[in-house]
Amino acid sequence: ASRALGQLEIEAHALKNLGMTHRALGQFSQATHYYQQAVGVHRQHGDRREEAIILRALGELLREAGQPAPGDRSLHQALNLFEALGAPEAAELREQLATDTQLATDP
Repeated sequence: ASRALGQLEIEAHALKNLGMTHRALGQFSQATHYYQQAVGVHRQHGDRREEAIILRALGELLREAGQPAPGDRSLHQALNLFEALGAPEAAELREQLATDTQLATDP
């Protein structure tokens, strides 16, 4: 069982790295695909912190790709997970979302 878990972790990290690479190359569709797969693998084996980290990256990617609504959904999912875990990233992401909201509503 631990061997299978280790293989899932390796798979999830490889998928995350592929997402990051495609994002850096401006290949948003491929990056989205790999991030979504990585989220699924982390969900499957219950690594909620890594799931939140990748959801945040996915949300930022989607916003960058001109898809603000799905991006915001992903960022809020990440925030909910970070808050549930008591992770320090929650405060940082909450502040980022508040700043983004303020910038969007300022004339």
